[in-house]
Amino acid sequence: MDKDVYFHKTVTFNAGIQQLQFRTSQALFSSHDIDTGTRFLLRSVTEAGYQAKNILDVGCGYGPLGLMLKKMYPESSIHMIDRDALAVAYSRQNAEINGLNGIEIYGSLGYDDVKRDDFDLIVANIPGKAGEAVITYLLQEARHYLAQGGIAAIVVVAALEPLAIKTLANTPGCQIVLRGKRARHVIFHYRFDAKTTKRDRSGFERGVYDRDNIKICLEGVEYSMQTAYGLPEFGSLSFGSDMLIAAIKNIKERDIQSAGFINPRQGHTAVALFKIMNPETIELVDRDLLALRYSRFNLVQNGCPPARI
Repeated sequence: MDKDVYFHKTVTFNAGIQQLQFRTSQALFSSHDIDTGTRFLLRSVTEAGYQAKNILDVGCGYGPLGLMLKKMYPESSIHMIDRDALAVAYSRQNAEINGLNGIEIYGSLGYDDVKRDDFDLIVANIPGKAGEAVITYLLQEARHYLAQGGIAAIVVVAALEPLAIKTLANTPGCQIVLRGKRARHVIFHYRFDAKTTKRDRSGFERGVYDRDNIKICLEGVEYSMQTAYGLPEFGSLSFGSDMLIAAIKNIKERDIQSAGFINPRQGHTAVALFKIMNPETIELVDRDLLALRYSRFNLVQNGCPPARI
């Protein structure tokens, strides 16, 4: 921890008589202090007095919601998920420094990798920039991971209130049991009238994050890309990637057996290198599960055997 290059500062979270310390990173949301939306949501949940044995924190960041709920309800089983490996790492650090045990903290793209489907309570601070399709998915898909009678409790920025209301109103069997509003945030607590089973295909497989399917022709290299919301280079390549692909062409005569890509984004450079050099193995390295899964998908749709990735 002392050599952690991502570390920003330690913040204190006071909630009633409970207090926790959180190591934060500037690369994660609300690194300066616990944000007001999180505080608002936590207060609404504790005041509602839900008896939740199994709790899921979706998009946990460095852990304020899930870890404070564990502190308040030590007998509860808590799962905390995030698509960002740095968030997962910091949540694990913060669980350790606060002496909180029996928590499962792991990576998941939305609900795709969640390990169980019988939570009594799901909490989420929904990102304001996630995009309408992803926000709709996060609100509606909770029904497949709640136990019968379970509650989903979410907070959104005030600008997203109309979208949240429309989404929940158009979700069959959804009942809003609590709605609260402050200047900058709105909270919703809602449940569903029946337990439903998980879908056969994941959100990723259903194209929840899909943006456009584009064709690229650069330096004589042609390929197709399925781009995603929430990742850069969705319409065209950055100047840096353009230069990198040109550099790859300059060494195409070398016998490259394996290649590694750090921060592949949508996967442009990885796909271009596969087309140019056809290495035996390609390794993708990124904090973000969204980038990893779209890069892999784009390699496969351009002819790279999955076993080589």
